[in-house]
Amino acid sequence: MSAVALKERLYLGGAASLAQVGELGVQRMLSLGLPPAPGSAASPPLPEDACLSCSLADDESADLLSLLPRCLAFYKTCATESLTLLIACHAGVSRSAAVAVAVLMAAEQLDCDTALDLVRSRHPSAAPNDGFVAQLRLWGAMACTIDETFAPYRRHRAAQHAASHAAGELLSAPPLVRDPTEACGGAAVRCRKCRRLLATAEHTVAHSRGEGARAQYGGGAPYDAALPCSSLFLEPMAWMASELHGGAVAGKLACPKCACRLGGFSWAGEQCSCGAWVTPAFQLHASRVDCERPRLRYD
Repeated sequence: MSAVALKERLYLGGAASLAQVGELGVQRMLSLGLPPAPGSAASPPLPEDACLSCSLADDESADLLSLLPRCLAFYKTCATESLTLLIACHAGVSRSAAVAVAVLMAAEQLDCDTALDLVRSRHPSAAPNDGFVAQLRLWGAMACTIDETFAPYRRHRAAQHAASHAAGELLSAPPLVRDPTEACGGAAVRCRKCRRLLATAEHTVAHSRGEGARAQYGGGAPYDAALPCSSLFLEPMAWMASELHGGAVAGKLACPKCACRLGGFSWAGEQCSCGAWVTPAFQLHASRVDCERPRLRYD
């Protein structure tokens, strides 16, 4: 696609727009998934230090969010120095449009829907994939920055790690949530045997109730919807580090104080007794823990 102007000195385009660099006076380029040296393909060519190249697949599970602070910083430098910027990907439909939306959200203080409507008013075929849109909403919820204390972002990171496991990628240490302290107050999840504090309500992962185990496997006794779930799901916590840092895809979870078996984990996911599938799963048996509020949270 040819480049379209989103605002003064900001253009959105596809690979074909590289031929318009000279015509539009483009001085900087932010490329998503284009060849390693996209500036050399521009007409006229742009020097390497005038381009920011980001590797990003047009896939719903791709981690757009982790790239956005760097992309926004690049845009802000261009804006401060009055340099014309082109944001481009191969087709100019999903990846570059998603980054352009993120930039406009921050620069113009817009919510995701308003920024996306603005981009589509200039470029009607702009269509970030559903995974990118969900991450853009999370970007907006964090005021266009990365807030590692924000629970939905922590869960996004865990989901990204799980997707990397599924793809067989070589992984760094998993993202772990700092253990709560007694000073945190509020609802608490404790080891039933030794009373060690394991999590608070903030660290529990909600899931919509399924239709019973036979919804997954077939057959079995009729499902009683009145029965509570037999498991509690948490975020990956710091006290799980010894089990998780070995790179295992699945394993057991034990209390870090008394070593009592509490449950298990699986980056590929586990099924709750209600039939719901939770991915990734850090599952505690309800019979092994005590909760100071109703045991489970549901969507």
